[in-house]
Amino acid sequence: MEKLNNMKKAVILFLIITIFASTKLNQLISQDTGLEPPFVITDLSGGLDTDTATGLLPIGVSPDLYNNVLDETSALTKRLGTKLAYTLPVSTDTKFLNSYSAVYDDGSSEFIVHAGSGVYVTSGNDVWTLIVNGISSNSPTQFAMLNGEVWMTG
Repeated sequence: MEKLNNMKKAVILFLIITIFASTKLNQLISQDTGLEPPFVITDLSGGLDTDTATGLLPIGVSPDLYNNVLDETSALTKRLGTKLAYTLPVSTDTKFLNSYSAVYDDGSSEFIVHAGSGVYVTSGNDVWTLIVNGISSNSPTQFAMLNGEVWMTG
């Protein structure tokens, strides 16, 4: 019986030492490098939320998923960015939220952009037309082609 009690004490002591050492190691990593210890993202099903304070976000939601993609292994990585093909009729600090390239049955095409609180369209030649104004500048508008027409949801 006494042997069993000593064994229990040894296991408990081992667990306490392991937890303490792990906590101290994480603190040292943060102090020496200025970086937080690595973390694992297991769920992004909540998507992008730019309206809620960062400290209040539930698990599975991120305040910054712009310009990110999930690769073949489901690892979250930053995209390398985009190149400017046209000059949008908005200020340079306007948030670019989404774009869509529409190709119609007759062969014509349009490029549609959600930037800031507006949606703009061009057929080329850097001439833009505002088609929707006053929408959310926090949630990207989604585009889809259905029956030869572009549909938007935001």
